[in-house]
Amino acid sequence: MEREWMDAFRLVMREELEPFKQELKAEMTSFKQDIQAEMTSFKQELRAEMTSFKQDMQAEIVSLKREMEVRFDRVDERLDRIEVFQNEDVVAMLHVIQGKIETCASKEDVMYLAGKLGEHDLALDQLKRVK
Repeated sequence: MEREWMDAFRLVMREELEPFKQELKAEMTSFKQDIQAEMTSFKQELRAEMTSFKQDMQAEIVSLKREMEVRFDRVDERLDRIEVFQNEDVVAMLHVIQGKIETCASKEDVMYLAGKLGEHDLALDQLKRVK
């Protein structure tokens, strides 16, 4: 008997709870649809923002690349100018050195003068001894 009473109680409870179950099921379906709609909207907004961010970053990268190319071109130009002027500087220094060598006494001239100085020193020494 107790079993029958329990089965009857379950049947009654099932019948009374069925409307609540249907109502909850309908609300859950509606809630699920709302969430899916919001998620779809969120995904679209996020994709749009990511696309915009990507385009901005690509534009920034292109700009930086151009700027770096310009800077490298300037460095190349400076190095070329330095190289040209350095060659001219070396040639000018060689001309200066050549001019100084030509205006200075040669090794033979120095040796000749040293010999003459030695002869004069000897003559002076001899004169000093004679006195």
